[in-house]
Amino acid sequence: MSIDLKGKVRIENGENVVEGSNKFVRNAAVMLMGVFMLHEHSHNRDLGRHLIDVETGHDTDQETSWNLNVVVDSMDVPPDVLETEPVEGDGQYKLKVMATWNEGSLSGTLGEVGFFLAENVIPFEEADSSIHVEEWADEAESGMWSRMCVADGDFEAFEIDENSPITIEWHMIFEFKGGT
Repeated sequence: MSIDLKGKVRIENGENVVEGSNKFVRNAAVMLMGVFMLHEHSHNRDLGRHLIDVETGHDTDQETSWNLNVVVDSMDVPPDVLETEPVEGDGQYKLKVMATWNEGSLSGTLGEVGFFLAENVIPFEEADSSIHVEEWADEAESGMWSRMCVADGDFEAFEIDENSPITIEWHMIFEFKGGT
């Protein structure tokens, strides 16, 4: 059996619509097993809002490398709304993340988007104990899982329309192939 990991992204801001794929970085591989363990063994299935973040940036020059773990030129503005939705079926597990910034929240050139997940996911033996998962997750540091950027040719930079909200929808797709 093999597992493919893919990421698809859609960015909307006024008349600007961008669709493409992102590049996964080292942190994705490191944290992957912890996420599966947390999802399978936690009584609280709605942890996405505590564990996931999306960042925007201005950079248009730096390509994504395996060891990159930050948005190069972050706008440093958290989304006004961040929603997650797991979807299972047909040999795939998808995690849909929707981040929205209200009109006027972001400005300048959009050149990069980073997707972050909390590091140091709760150890397996603590996952179903009485630990307050939300409190732990809110204090956990995050690491960048993947990035979509102009420098990699993923999309063309555009000036953000400050009169429109900006929405980024990210689908992380795990596909299980062959074997049992």
